[in-house]
Amino acid sequence: MVLETEQQINDALADYPVEDLWGVGRQFAHKLIKDGIETAAQFRALPVDWVQTHMTIVGVRMWRELWGESCIPLKTVLDPKKGMCTSRAFGKLTGDYNQLIEATSNYAARLANKLRREKLCTTVLSVRLLTNKFVAAELQAYPAITIPLEHPVNNTVDLIKTALWGLKKIYLRGYMYQKVEVNATGLISESEVQLNIFSEFKGVKYDKVSKVLDRLNLHYGAGTLRMAGEGKDQKWSMKREFLRPHYTTNWNDIIKVK
Repeated sequence: MVLETEQQINDALADYPVEDLWGVGRQFAHKLIKDGIETAAQFRALPVDWVQTHMTIVGVRMWRELWGESCIPLKTVLDPKKGMCTSRAFGKLTGDYNQLIEATSNYAARLANKLRREKLCTTVLSVRLLTNKFVAAELQAYPAITIPLEHPVNNTVDLIKTALWGLKKIYLRGYMYQKVEVNATGLISESEVQLNIFSEFKGVKYDKVSKVLDRLNLHYGAGTLRMAGEGKDQKWSMKREFLRPHYTTNWNDIIKVK
């Protein structure tokens, strides 16, 4: 329903329960009804000083909005993200370094793809390993490393290479890990990238490789083409026995009626 005239607004508020107003919780509703204020129209008729005294600034905003004044501006442009993270628990605990290499490579590749979708580059990459703190019988460790990048990048090759370097630095033998986290922080727009004159930048070549990966995976499905370091069997991957079927986006998951 569209309320276009003052009369339509008054008629709608006249019998609208005050407890159904957005911002009126159970406690405020009980207080208002106890004071004889049972409709939105009665609430709007209250003095603003009374509303501020008894319902704080939230109530004042609601009161003003009932009079047609916008109190929460509509954002047409989202604030840029400050960080991104890729992390999932393994299907089972693992201390196998080769499996951790595959998982870290896979998560770094996913992170790179997310950055490119948002047209962002990262200047800092962090890698963290986590054991399962709920398994008391296992040794616990949460090693982490933060790596400043020579150039802001979002290509898959550079991010995997950096993440694996970080993994090598923090890996501890004798621990069973539950997950690995790869974080990108210090994000900037692709259009604001400034290079370092003291180090060689191979991003142009790696960016082309990343675009090919994105284009083929978008057409044939995620994971169709990936870096060799991500592995093929991925024995560490998250269990998916109870994953909900994609009824509307995957032909193989469409419900069949006999």
